[in-house]
Amino acid sequence: MCPFVVFYFLFLLPSLSLYNPITNHSPKQFFFLLNHFSPSFVHRGIVLDMKSYNALLPAVLAEAPAFLQQEAVDTFLKDLSRRGLSPDRVTFNTILKHHASLGKEALALETLRTMSKTAGVAPDVVSYTTAISACGRDWDGALRVLAQAEGDGNIEKDARLYTAAMRVCASAGKRQEVLDLFERMKAMQAAQTEKGEGKRRKLGGKGESENDLLSMYIAYNAVLEALKMEGDWRQALKVLQDMRQSGLTPNSVNHNTVLDAIAEAGESTEALALLKQMKAGGTKPDKRSYTAVIKSMVKTANIIQGRELFEEMVATGITPDAVTYTTLMELYGQAGNKEQMEQLVQQMSRKRGFPRDVRAFTAVIRAYGRAGLWREALELLGTMKARNVKPTVVSYGTAMAALAASARHVEAFELLETMKREGVEPNQVVMEWAIEACRTAGRLDKIVQLQWKRLTT
Repeated sequence: MCPFVVFYFLFLLPSLSLYNPITNHSPKQFFFLLNHFSPSFVHRGIVLDMKSYNALLPAVLAEAPAFLQQEAVDTFLKDLSRRGLSPDRVTFNTILKHHASLGKEALALETLRTMSKTAGVAPDVVSYTTAISACGRDWDGALRVLAQAEGDGNIEKDARLYTAAMRVCASAGKRQEVLDLFERMKAMQAAQTEKGEGKRRKLGGKGESENDLLSMYIAYNAVLEALKMEGDWRQALKVLQDMRQSGLTPNSVNHNTVLDAIAEAGESTEALALLKQMKAGGTKPDKRSYTAVIKSMVKTANIIQGRELFEEMVATGITPDAVTYTTLMELYGQAGNKEQMEQLVQQMSRKRGFPRDVRAFTAVIRAYGRAGLWREALELLGTMKARNVKPTVVSYGTAMAALAASARHVEAFELLETMKREGVEPNQVVMEWAIEACRTAGRLDKIVQLQWKRLTT
């Protein structure tokens, strides 16, 4: 038994309030008091039972070093056995939850096996759900645990199992698996309702627990995220409708996920319709909602309606952030409206904290480039330095793209020299944009010069 683990185990007992005259002492004092008073525990009828040990377990696991996690668990279980106690489901679920929080998939799966095969404790839906969550991005492992849970006739399946697996698959970029799991979950619920096990006719109806409702919201949003990644905003709108028909009211997160998908497609009419639907349904649009709808207007350069939405957002008490401002800047840039872009930059500069956000500056440089305003893009690089914001290679690459779009090969070479002075190494993207600037300017000699530079550096 590792002395280090024993140290943590014994010195954490004061976290229990089992015997106040003892637990109010320091850990070192308690170590001696525990030995002294242990015989009196039995005499006074105080018993350290499983409930006591389960209350202690989270602290034991939290304090054990990462490299001793499994040894801490083994020590704890051996001590239980020595005292004639047997770990129960709460014990194992606590261990599973801890391993899952640390992303320790192997330890979590081993705990699940020990629980059922060695200790003879039947896992419940929480056990399986936690083990699935511990899989992180291992979608294949998560699906194996889910299959095990589906084959376990001793538990009543619910949405939590499928939601956990959907989140793992989503994090691994397995969009089709997310959609398939959603259909499996709905089939499971339909079967339970038909057998009378579900005790409900609609989600959100009488008999629906808070955990079930939360799981359903998470599940639906996982599906919406998967559809957003696929760019299938039409199907995403159908999923929102399916939520309503199931008795669930889509929340702002659900709506915003769909709005993001619509914005990426540049479908401003659909975005405005969904925003109106949000308001009519009692869901208050937030910063993300308005920003997404404004973004949907970039494709058509609808600056009038975009500005109106921006003003409506401010009028409702929502404070625009860097993302909102740069989205509006992109809209102005798409329309080539230099005057409004300059006014917006001034307005942004007055916003506390905004000018020190390198990502925001880079987004504005990109907007200038799209509008053909390469001088303004270069000037903004200078403004960044003046405000003690160091441009990154992405910032320089964005400015180089602006030069390429305007065939400014001389300035492209100058910008490469600036990067060299500032100690920023040009990456492949920067060099390719510099070559593009020379190509569009018809300067093949400069392209050869740049290519040689790439080969010799």
